[in-house]
Amino acid sequence: IIVSGFTVYRAAFNDIERTDFTVYTEAARHALVGIDIYTAENSRGWRYVYPPTFAIIMIPFYLMPLWAASLTWCAISFICLWLIYKNCISFLHVKPIQAQAAIFVFSTPIIGGIMRGQVSILVSLLVITSVFLFSNKKSILSGALLACATMLKVYPVAMLGYFIIYKDWKSVYGFALTIVALGLLIPVSALGIQGTIDSYQSWINIIAHPIAQSNDYRMQHSDLYSQLLDSAKPRNQS
Repeated sequence: IIVSGFTVYRAAFNDIERTDFTVYTEAARHALVGIDIYTAENSRGWRYVYPPTFAIIMIPFYLMPLWAASLTWCAISFICLWLIYKNCISFLHVKPIQAQAAIFVFSTPIIGGIMRGQVSILVSLLVITSVFLFSNKKSILSGALLACATMLKVYPVAMLGYFIIYKDWKSVYGFALTIVALGLLIPVSALGIQGTIDSYQSWINIIAHPIAQSNDYRMQHSDLYSQLLDSAKPRNQS
């Protein structure tokens, strides 16, 4: 209850928005009215840097009152945390007290992520569940969940190399099929074909291309340097 209260306060009532959640909802507003989602930023100037699909998924949250949307998002994060806990007990065959101890050890970043309205808890659930399914030979579903995580934040795509190393082509197929479904069909349904092309082009130009360059290049050429792309910083956006 305390964490939920602080989460809602930071998003909806604090004088300064101390949350990533309003970045997501602002990108949703841009998608809804047909503005480039990569120009979206919240009142603190934090920019939207995630795939187009995530912005569209957040449209229902944008349409809600901010306090209700942030509370709902917080509840989803707690549900994801509970599912991670249950999955760890089931897959690792550990005692509940051991799983609880592990969550306690990582409670500071976990609570921090929830209070900042970050999507990381949901991404973690999708990646962890993907690993569990892969180990249980449910390859296509494993790849599909990894693709879902990648459509929220791009970095889980690195795990695709794990599937390739083990020559689990069913996982790769599940990943590719889901990427097409989520990464193309959802944006096209909301943004149209040209809007989807423009959004991915913006993402490449603003985020993907600078990431592939040196830190000095990013400092000189990217306005996202201080928020996201300064590799010398221990943490950036929040």
